[in-house]
Amino acid sequence: MSARYAVDVDSLDALDLASPIHSKLGSVARTRTGTLVWTLVCAGWLAFIWLWQPAYLTLTVDDSFYVFRTAENIAAGHGVTFDQINPTNGFHPLWMAVAVPLSAAGGGDPSRTARVALSVEVLMLGLAIFLLAKARDREGGGSAIPWVAALTLTSFYSAKALFNGLESALQVLVIAGALAVWLRSWRREACSLPMAWALGALGGLALLARLDAVFFALALCAMPVVWPSAAERALPATRRWRWTLTALFAMGLVVAPYFLYNLASFGHLMPVSGAIKSEHPFPRPLPIKLGLTLASLGAVIAIGWWGRRRSDHDRVAGFARFVFPLAAYVGIETAYNAWVRGVIVPEIWYLAPHLLLAILVVAQTFAWSRDHHRLGRVLATVAIGFAVSNALAWNIRLDPATYSSYLGARNAGEWLRHHTAPDDVIAGWDCGIAAAHSGRRFMNLDGLINSWQFKERYMDRGRVYEFLTQAHPADYVCQFVTLESFDGRSVGGVDFTRRGWNVVYEGREVFRSVLSPWRTRTDVYLVLTRRPGGVPFDAVARRLASSEPLAHLNTD
Repeated sequence: MSARYAVDVDSLDALDLASPIHSKLGSVARTRTGTLVWTLVCAGWLAFIWLWQPAYLTLTVDDSFYVFRTAENIAAGHGVTFDQINPTNGFHPLWMAVAVPLSAAGGGDPSRTARVALSVEVLMLGLAIFLLAKARDREGGGSAIPWVAALTLTSFYSAKALFNGLESALQVLVIAGALAVWLRSWRREACSLPMAWALGALGGLALLARLDAVFFALALCAMPVVWPSAAERALPATRRWRWTLTALFAMGLVVAPYFLYNLASFGHLMPVSGAIKSEHPFPRPLPIKLGLTLASLGAVIAIGWWGRRRSDHDRVAGFARFVFPLAAYVGIETAYNAWVRGVIVPEIWYLAPHLLLAILVVAQTFAWSRDHHRLGRVLATVAIGFAVSNALAWNIRLDPATYSSYLGARNAGEWLRHHTAPDDVIAGWDCGIAAAHSGRRFMNLDGLINSWQFKERYMDRGRVYEFLTQAHPADYVCQFVTLESFDGRSVGGVDFTRRGWNVVYEGREVFRSVLSPWRTRTDVYLVLTRRPGGVPFDAVARRLASSEPLAHLNTD
């Protein structure tokens, strides 16, 4: 009996010793497989970007070409300008610094430039996920991050939120690097001043990648004061404050040259695009704006208050502390967009930090679900629903009617390239795609990539027509109108009737929005000029307003 008992004990000891080894081997296997899957998904997107012809228009947005066109002018020695006429600072500086060599590699071909930029962004995103997976590996949940990220990229629109020809992927990479470094500093030594300098600098780079990431940078620098760990609480408050102030000082050193440049060159610290967006908010009912603002800020405060009361050994609280700077960024930016800009659901390129936060939360929840099978079933159900919705979304996206409007802008730009002189000046609103394909000096009239002088002297005073006819006379105006809402007079909000303008190009595109695929609208792209030829705008406007067919224009 005793011998048998001894054998059983030895067997149990062997199992106890082996279980951590098996667990570790299983974790390594999951990590390697997840890394392989993530690599294959990124490779698939690279192939998609280069092999599907419309990819460079459907994955980007019109504003992407504002950046590419400005970057081309910088690389060509024309200065920091979109149109080679007006100086501008309507962009995020770190992404512009990256876009200049990318645009040079594009060689003036807007499709090649866009594909090069999108490819680099996929690589940035791939690196960001690797950094986060490795950083979280010791904490648990790291092996799930590549799997969740790969699932996320099966959605066209999740992918577009993360790489879109704008700064989204670069922003995600810098934030991922900052979170990884911060977690390392948290593990090693509380309130290490060298880490304060490093994290402050990374916070500054995040801000330069996208200026509203200042919310992330400030939250990150303030963590030892706002939400100190047990080791940090054991230190004097003065040391924690010294760490925070050092990090803020380092951040200030990184961003100071950019803001001093803005002040010296334009007389303003803020880029003109940010000023226009904040000063021209979308009208929203006050209860909606106030409710979303209070809910967002309240959630951030509640998470911080709850976490400070929990032990560092609480795995939920530990994870919450890790993602809190990112969660604070998402919450405060949501409040800012709602209250200042009147935006309830932001533009897709604003959603990169939201998606990154979701990837981290879902990955960590998946790791915990190994011990909670009911939670695992919930996650499996969500994943299946996500996959089904993705299939439907891809079916809509591959319908040419959902990107016909982009093709219409490209066609108008190419018409300008072939039917205008190299020294002609064009003007228009929402003109990124058209401008990039026109190869002409193209003035932006919504002001986002124009000068502060244009904003203050003309746009703010309702004198845009004076700007494009007297201050900087335009030879052509290129813009689309939506047939169903055309008022019979205005193009881009400016009345062009009874002023001697003729229409020399028209192109109709039936467009199906992905947000409302059950209905369509008709976008009519027009090129107007005061030169002889074409059809008088008054006549075209009357036919548009009555939805009659347009007169035939020779656009060959």
